[in-house]
This record gives sequence, structure tokens and C-alpha cells, in this order.
Amino acid sequence: MAIHVEYFGPATDVTHKRDDLITMESYPVSLNKVWSWINEKYGTEFGDYIITACNIALNTEYIDFDKEKPTLAFDQVQVKDGDEVVILPPVSSG
Repeated sequence: MAIHVEYFGPATDVTHKRDDLITMESYPVSLNKVWSWINEKYGTEFGDYIITACNIALNTEYIDFDKEKPTLAFDQVQVKDGDEVVILPPVSSG
């Protein structure tokens, strides 16, 4: 099973690239498993940044989650083979 993860804005400063292709053995997996993979690869500080400052989309639909308890929502979101998870920077105006 392959999941495409895209990074935008400041997230690319940490990853040093715009995307990752995650291969997982089990099917289906929760968004929580994808987030855990990101934490393992780039560190929990980056994972915390995603939760507190970024928006997350799955196949162009924003994921609504409680920033205090993200894993509760992430466990409910199923990610399938070929899905795209997008990490979007905070939106600002000026």
C-alpha cells in the first residue's frame, strides 16, 4: 500500500523535499499511522508543529481535528492505497 504525503511552506524546511511516498504493509491504515510515520522520520517536534500550526488534507478534503487530542480524530480517518495526505502551512493575511 502506497500513500503520497506532500509538504508545503515551512514544512519543506524540515523535510528538505516536497513529498514522501510511504509504503505500508497493512491495509487500510488510519491517518494516525501516517502521522506516526512522519514523527519517526522527522521527529516529534515536527509532528507537533503539524498538529499545532498546520492544516491537513486527505485527497483535497481538509481534516477537522481537535488540536489538543489529534489522535482521536486521526484514528477515525482511514487512508487507502493511492491516497494523498497534504500538510499545509498556516494561512496568514496581510
